[in-house]
Amino acid sequence: MSSERGSLSEVQIKLVVKRAHLDQSLDWNSLARVQLNKCKFNFTAEVLPPGTSTVPAINSIPFYVTPIVRGPRPYFDQIVSFKADVDSIIEFRLSVRDSKRDEGTEVGYGRFTVRSVAATNGNQLSNLAFSQPIKSLPWLHNSTISSSSSLGSIDLSISVPIRELSSALLAQHLSRSISRITANSVNGRHTSGSQSESTSGITVRSPSADRTMNNHLVDSGGGVGPTLNPSANHSNNNNTENADDSSLPPGWEVKYTSEGRIYYVDHLTKTTTWCKPTPLPPGWERRRDNVGRVYYIDHNTRTTTWLCPNPTLLNTVQNYQQMTASRNGIMQQRMNERYANAVWNLGESEPLDASSRTNTTTGGVMDPLGPLPANWERRVDISGRSYFVNHVSRISQWEDPRIQGHPLPPGWEIRYTTEGFPFFVDHNTKTSTFNDPRRKDASGNIEQAWSFENKVASFHYLCHSNLVTKNVKVVVSRSNLLVDSFEQIMRLKPHELRCRLFISFTGEEGLDYGGLSREWFFKLSTELLNPMYCLFEYAGGNNYALQINPASSVNPEHLEYFRFVGRFIALALYHSRFIDNGFTLPFYKRMLNKNITLADIETVDVEYYNSLKFIQ
Repeated sequence: MSSERGSLSEVQIKLVVKRAHLDQSLDWNSLARVQLNKCKFNFTAEVLPPGTSTVPAINSIPFYVTPIVRGPRPYFDQIVSFKADVDSIIEFRLSVRDSKRDEGTEVGYGRFTVRSVAATNGNQLSNLAFSQPIKSLPWLHNSTISSSSSLGSIDLSISVPIRELSSALLAQHLSRSISRITANSVNGRHTSGSQSESTSGITVRSPSADRTMNNHLVDSGGGVGPTLNPSANHSNNNNTENADDSSLPPGWEVKYTSEGRIYYVDHLTKTTTWCKPTPLPPGWERRRDNVGRVYYIDHNTRTTTWLCPNPTLLNTVQNYQQMTASRNGIMQQRMNERYANAVWNLGESEPLDASSRTNTTTGGVMDPLGPLPANWERRVDISGRSYFVNHVSRISQWEDPRIQGHPLPPGWEIRYTTEGFPFFVDHNTKTSTFNDPRRKDASGNIEQAWSFENKVASFHYLCHSNLVTKNVKVVVSRSNLLVDSFEQIMRLKPHELRCRLFISFTGEEGLDYGGLSREWFFKLSTELLNPMYCLFEYAGGNNYALQINPASSVNPEHLEYFRFVGRFIALALYHSRFIDNGFTLPFYKRMLNKNITLADIETVDVEYYNSLKFIQ
């Protein structure tokens, strides 16, 4: 178990060697016993095993060497990463070099361990800056240099992942406790026959010894490890191991330390743990990708996730699916009502030709609204619902262009730009405007009453004016909508996002005149809420506005997915498409770098708002 124990107490160390501060009052020529001209300095580093002699080794092989820098304040700013035991000695040795030759003389050293640095800084080693004294070598002591003299110091910065550090310190503590207790129990059995007695090779412990052992074998999960004796019958161990193996997930194995404690080996990630792993739900499998990340496959639904499946997650997914099914039905009904037409053609399944544009009624009855505007056509989808196609802008819509507003005032006419954007012509004054004259109030003032709508119209006009004539085709599958969309949208260059989007679903051939892209935006905005991706969450039980999930970092690519969400929302704004969900008001204000007020917090969390009001 020594090798496993060593791996458990090892941590990944990132060390930054910044600058050295050497004593300028020292006679470096006398110290190095050579005649030096403009001294040069550098440091070598070595990782020594725990318990190494206090005297540094001579001419040992270092694992890291800094550049050679002239002057008593050498600046290195070098980064080195390595793995080492928390009790290993990290030693830096100072060398003085002549400007005329490369061979140097070691004159000083400094030592520290990860455990000692962590103990003096509350076990927090995240970019921790500290200074390490440089002492003189014992064999260089003379009248001016004593064993207690310091040659200066070296500025270092160390970083160790907090989880690795905690696990390593805990493993070392448990290992020492087990060794100490085992030694004490062995000595006790030799000195007092009343504490234990041996029969047929099986050791029977006294109750006091068992209680002492159990108190020191508490694992990180809160359970108590077994008190098996290493001298116990080997067949009993095999039976216990086989029994434990049957309840472990695939890829796990149970083993025993030399002191008889159970630990578990994960052959997939090549790690060990004291905690017994829980089996996966039926139909789930654990795998690793090509870069070593662990993910989980649900063969029941043929989906994957980064999250380890547990009852809480499965319950959340089930609630999400039920909520999505019911909410999608309600949202689809609202969309149908929003884009409903006054005229429905339930009897035709083929698109109407140009000659039938003016006679588009069921059963051959004349359309009371009259003919469609020029370059417009009404068609019927497979469900029998009518939609309208603008052949100038190549855009389809559910709204009937003839009933989108009240009749224009006398002398006014509506026309369309080459990009398909409507504008209004006043033949009375021979002027044109983008403001709809039907939206004036009683006083004739239009700017104040419709300022926001004018801004939206102006924004849409600018988007259409900057639309690139090139087409970009996006092919996605309905079963893997988010991942397919993420891969294709993130591959596009910024100027390609201004091109006209043609959405195509795998296995569904057709032309996208706007309907497929609307469906894509609507479905994808719903898929972003899938808890398997852990990107967003609802602000509250009755508040369906979105906010970033604090646990989104469980997805290794969560930052890239958030960039994708930004592109997706920009596409919806640029191409005037409807999305299912919106964000909270404080979220929008943070994006605009505006201050958040208490009223904004009330829209997200009423209880938190009431608490702040009470404190205020």
